[in-house]
Amino acid sequence: MKRLVLPFFIIFLLSLSPFLWCQNLLQNPGFESWLDDSTCEFWYRETTGFSTAKESGTVHSGTYSAKLILSSTATQRLVQYVAPINSGNDYGFSFWCFDNDPYGRARVAIRWYDGTGSFISGYYGDYSSDSTEWQELTSGPRAAPASAETAHVEVRLYDVSGFTDTAIVYVDDACFADSGSGTPPETLTIYQIQGQALSSPYEDSSVVTYGIVTGVFSSDFFIEEQPGGAWHGIYVYGSATTPARGDSVRVTGIITEHFGMTEITGPIVDVLTGGVTLPAPTILPTGSVSVEDYESVLMRVNSATCTDDSLGHGEWEIDDGSGPLIVDDMGVSYKPTIGESYTVIGPLNYNFGDFMMEPRDSSDIIAGGGVSEVPESKNVFSFTVFPTVSKTSININLSINRANNAEVSIYSISGRKIATLLSKNLTKGKHTIVWSEKSVSAGIYFVKVNMEGKTEIRKVSILR
Repeated sequence: MKRLVLPFFIIFLLSLSPFLWCQNLLQNPGFESWLDDSTCEFWYRETTGFSTAKESGTVHSGTYSAKLILSSTATQRLVQYVAPINSGNDYGFSFWCFDNDPYGRARVAIRWYDGTGSFISGYYGDYSSDSTEWQELTSGPRAAPASAETAHVEVRLYDVSGFTDTAIVYVDDACFADSGSGTPPETLTIYQIQGQALSSPYEDSSVVTYGIVTGVFSSDFFIEEQPGGAWHGIYVYGSATTPARGDSVRVTGIITEHFGMTEITGPIVDVLTGGVTLPAPTILPTGSVSVEDYESVLMRVNSATCTDDSLGHGEWEIDDGSGPLIVDDMGVSYKPTIGESYTVIGPLNYNFGDFMMEPRDSSDIIAGGGVSEVPESKNVFSFTVFPTVSKTSININLSINRANNAEVSIYSISGRKIATLLSKNLTKGKHTIVWSEKSVSAGIYFVKVNMEGKTEIRKVSILR
């Protein structure tokens, strides 16, 4: 029986911290060394909306901790700079936090910089929560980007709704460790990442995904994959590369849940091509929009009446009789008129318990309803594809209710058009178009039919 003691002891030690067996690269990780009562050696206040104080009464271990006093509604950062970095290796950052203040939160973050000091990307990990116990916050381990030479490890401070004067958080026992070369991130569709659930099944995982940029908001943007619609959109947070609407992009980053919003954080963004046709907005009644299925999806509501012109924070409300929907001002500030009818387009955001549409610019808000802008034409055509999984060819069976010009195209999963099978006027009746393209690789593709302003898309799989 005595021979079992050592293995059990090792297992116990391994459970204490994800970075226990790696060398701690931080200087003064325990916040023990202070130049004076408010200046912690090797840690720097990158922002000015908070202060630090040497604390001996509330500590996780040792003699001192750092007492952080938030006095701003803006994000604040206590930082240590670490160099050199082994690009491609996995790094993790953690610290212990005591947060029993309802007005503030702490979060752990890593930001990567190249040899010129230019920001590459960042990874943002756990948030603190109100507790009477110390809690460990971690980010990673995640791979350092190929061009990374320096890391900024950060204790981030956030205002929480209800902020009055100050908020206090204590931090102690930080660790930043290189755990060696890691495994490549998994390539997933947005649909797989969303997982058809409130939270992504890939939370905290490093992934690669593809999509079309549907809306850009400063350094953040929404992407959606064809065919669009429920579960096919996602929000990309904190990009050093700012793509344009209509860009087809590859995004590598970490899946996080920010107060219920599935996001890709610390992204590395590669623009594959520009000018790609966006997924058509999903059209729904106002009362059907605010559900998890359409989070980050490009939406459209038609002829909804403004029922409240000022909910606060730039938000307003519309209702077409099916239920209310919030419109936000992240992309454009707009002053509506109560009782006026509006058609609104934009990605669906989720922020602190509310779903809200985010018009991208003033053209996304059409006063007077604007229904005629895009003909609904719901009964113009219908189509099916068979088989949906094939090694040879796909039959596209198109039924047209009246003669009209039709376009039938094939798109890759990244949103790139790879073939136009048909673009001409078709007579009323049934038509079959065969796609037998043998040069494409195995994977998922989308058949897109457009006629008289109406677009429908079907997914197919090619096997080799």
